[in-house]
Amino acid sequence: MLLSPRPEPVGAPARRGRRPIPPLPGLAPLAALVCLEELPGPLGLVLFRSAADVALWSECEPPHRRGLFRPGQPEPAEDQPSALRPALAALAHVVRQPEAARPAHVSQACTAIGEWAQGAGHVGTGLLFAELAAMADPHNPVPAVAAGRVLRNASRYDRARRWLDRAERVAHVAGDHQTRADAFLALGVLEERQGKLRRAMRLMARSYRLAAKAGFTDVAAHARTNALGICGLTRRFAEAQAHAEAALTLYGPGHSHIPSLAQDIAHLWSLQGHYDVALPVLQAALAAITEPDQRYITTANVARAAAGAGDRALFLRMWQDLDQQDGPRAHRFSADALVGLGEGALMLGFSVAARDLGAKAVAIAQERGDVLAGRDAEDLLRRVPEGLPVARWEPPTDRERLLAGRLVRMLRDAAPD
Repeated sequence: MLLSPRPEPVGAPARRGRRPIPPLPGLAPLAALVCLEELPGPLGLVLFRSAADVALWSECEPPHRRGLFRPGQPEPAEDQPSALRPALAALAHVVRQPEAARPAHVSQACTAIGEWAQGAGHVGTGLLFAELAAMADPHNPVPAVAAGRVLRNASRYDRARRWLDRAERVAHVAGDHQTRADAFLALGVLEERQGKLRRAMRLMARSYRLAAKAGFTDVAAHARTNALGICGLTRRFAEAQAHAEAALTLYGPGHSHIPSLAQDIAHLWSLQGHYDVALPVLQAALAAITEPDQRYITTANVARAAAGAGDRALFLRMWQDLDQQDGPRAHRFSADALVGLGEGALMLGFSVAARDLGAKAVAIAQERGDVLAGRDAEDLLRRVPEGLPVARWEPPTDRERLLAGRLVRMLRDAAPD
């Protein structure tokens, strides 16, 4: 698993041979109730009312918005979190003057609320406002891609696909190559998580080719990084190495994504049994990574590589570090991390622990609809009774060793003081 993180109106005619723009995904009639469920009290009520207002305003055609709301609706209370006040004030303006509210401003306010809610752990509220941001500005594919991503990360795959499909079509019609490439990238990750690797690889290829042609190097690098992960899953290691080197060149020295790319490359080497090359890169990546989800999966990958390299003490230390972090269900890559930890436990002869870790990974993968992680966890469980067979691998190439040394130097430069 990788770490790595302006639509036309519905009904607009499509050119011959092109797919039409999909309609906006609708919200359930009482979708805003999630705000009251997650934030009981005055703030939840304000957010509930604001969400319902934006939903109604978005569904109403612009010529009919005048007089949409009754005058005298209550203003947001002054004792709300300071981070929310500008956004809530913008949504209060929608109620006062619905005909004058600008879609971009309404969308930005919803995005701010959604990001705040996600950061505060109110996942349902965050998802709701991410979708409202996309609904409020239906001629802009950027919030549609953002909505698709947060829904995908919450394992709401059907709704995520609908938003991302729409974003890709709208960006295509608008000539927005960057957002279209970004939509292909997000769709590719979604297909990968559901085990559809051929389709995922096609989408990654479309993303990095379009982005590179249009000069959007970051999107091209992200797509190359995901492509290397898919190649690793299908054991196409030479192709994966080529994607890794291309991504590193596209990012360039000092880029913030170098640590996550390095951990993906090192994980690829671990899959080939090159633990002695992978381990120092993973340790250097862990020192440079601060984002909780990425630290969780990287810690597990360090543990697996340590076990493969025969460093029992380091494996146990990384396992202890994982136990001291938030529980597995708090992390996006938790099923993959538990599989990696279980692989390490099995390599060191801790069969009971490997079985327990595999069973937890299966349960989490099933909860989240993560097909690939579920397959890996079930494969781990199948191998526990016999123990892990010793794989015979070719030794690391000089090219891999040179890249490993380069990555370690770059990561040490990127590590926080």
